[in-house]
Amino acid sequence: MSAKTNVSFRTVWGVCMALAYTGIACVVLFTPLLLRYNGANDPQLPDENATLRIIFGIVFLVYGLMRGYSAWMKFKTNDR
Repeated sequence: MSAKTNVSFRTVWGVCMALAYTGIACVVLFTPLLLRYNGANDPQLPDENATLRIIFGIVFLVYGLMRGYSAWMKFKTNDR
C-alpha cells in the first residue's frame, strides 16, 4: 500500500537549516528587530545599518534557498 521512505538525519537537518536561514533572512529584512542598536532605542533616529541589513538579508536568503534546494535534490536521489 504505502512505500516506506527512509529519510536520513542529514536530510532532515538540511531542511531545518534551510528554513532557519530563510527565517533569519526574513527577520533581518522585514522586521525592526535588528533595525538598529542604540542606547536610547529612539524610533526617530535614522536607520544607519539599512544597507548592511539588506546585504546580509539577501545573503541569508540566497544561502537558505541553495541549502534547501541541495537538501531536496539529495532527498530525491536517495528516494530512487
